[in-house]
Amino acid sequence: MGARRLHRKKYLNEYQTISFDHGRTVHWKTFVTTNVVWFEGKNDWQSLRSFILVERTRSEKGGTSTELAFYISSLDTDAKHCHQLVRGHWSVENQLHWMLDVAFHEDACAAHTGNAPQNLSLLRKMALACIRNDTSVKASVSRKQKIAGWNNDFALRLLHGA
Repeated sequence: MGARRLHRKKYLNEYQTISFDHGRTVHWKTFVTTNVVWFEGKNDWQSLRSFILVERTRSEKGGTSTELAFYISSLDTDAKHCHQLVRGHWSVENQLHWMLDVAFHEDACAAHTGNAPQNLSLLRKMALACIRNDTSVKASVSRKQKIAGWNNDFALRLLHGA
């Protein structure tokens, strides 16, 4: 057991955090190894520098769930830095999803077949980008949507990005 633990520590960098928010506890463990020589497919990934595993255990009144996410990376860095990158990415994703649901009611959309869900999602994201890029009016996303509905010139300005 001792030799195995020493071997693990030599090749595996680990970082952990625990957060308490909204009545739940989330325990994050991030593991990184830069030992990629054993990977048979390394020649297909010329920039391959590390493998990353993120384990997220979420506990709340309804129970506990664990999710694993695996990444390959061109970064030669430690687990703390990888943890920050992954958390930052998911923060952006969560904020985007929240905005799409609040401003565009994406979760209430009844389109569930064929290409419709992906097409509508893309259009919503494009519309959100147009609204966020506009600096001509200091207003929330919802307010700019209303203004665009009332004012064709403003709607065209959003689409043209001018």
